[in-house]
Amino acid sequence: MTKKTLHKQDLCGPFRIVRFAYRGRTTETFEALHDADGYEAAVTILTEEAGEDERETWRFQAETELFGELDHLNILRLRGSGEREDLPWRAMEVAAAGSLRLRLHPGRGPLKSAVALCFLRQIADAIEVLHAAGLVHGEIAPECFLLSDIDEVKLASLGGAPLVRRGEPKRAGPPRFEARRYGAPELLRGGAPNELTDVYSVGAIMREMLEGPFATQAPRWMPQFLRGIIEKAMNWHPAARYSSMAALSQALNEAWSELLCTVRRNDEMAETMTSLSTVFHQELARGEGGDVAAEMDQLETLLNDLAQAVNSSEDG
Repeated sequence: MTKKTLHKQDLCGPFRIVRFAYRGRTTETFEALHDADGYEAAVTILTEEAGEDERETWRFQAETELFGELDHLNILRLRGSGEREDLPWRAMEVAAAGSLRLRLHPGRGPLKSAVALCFLRQIADAIEVLHAAGLVHGEIAPECFLLSDIDEVKLASLGGAPLVRRGEPKRAGPPRFEARRYGAPELLRGGAPNELTDVYSVGAIMREMLEGPFATQAPRWMPQFLRGIIEKAMNWHPAARYSSMAALSQALNEAWSELLCTVRRNDEMAETMTSLSTVFHQELARGEGGDVAAEMDQLETLLNDLAQAVNSSEDG
């Protein structure tokens, strides 16, 4: 077993380690408490192996600096940073519900449209902040995002943004392993990340949320206004995608409004179904003869059509 960098009761600046949380590719993360104020934080420190790599050390420090500059509800807030025994560390706000990846586990199935749009609008907002600062992510995947206990999305990894800040926007080669299934075709061919590759990646996450993690020949039904967003965001031709993350964000907000209208229509259909069902049983209780039977058949057909419409909309 790999030796842990920190142990219970160790101090990183004012943060006292409580317990080990998880190990990443180059870092270890621990649950911690502020020694004076008592609030919770997540302390991440570079591993000893990664600390011997100058590039990994620089990247960690650059990402920490960026977190300190980016002030947005959907980006994890930096609580403090420093060095301990020559290894850089940072303390971040806690996102208690864990990784967005947990919500997309194959065993859980696709997300409801409303839940997916709630997450996606926040994801787009966070990435839009990066783009507004002249940065691109380049490695967007569900693993990059954490959730608070009230389902606020928090960007927890800045991907290739520190490299762009350093002046290396022409990074070649595919993104890291966990992000490859969300990477735009030109990115996987070794092209440079840009705003449009980030747009593609958010579209890929949207498709997974609404259809599940495995592509099929018979995609799950969803409203056309949602499928249209996916198809445009994931177009193989970059120029045919949304022109910016702001444009994709606007489309997601419009889809949210459309979904609310659909819900209201469903409520109206449900009320109509209840009224027609009452009439159906009243007529059935007092009616005799072929004419009434024919009317009942028509009412029953209408009820079935309405029920199917409501169920289809709810599934979407």
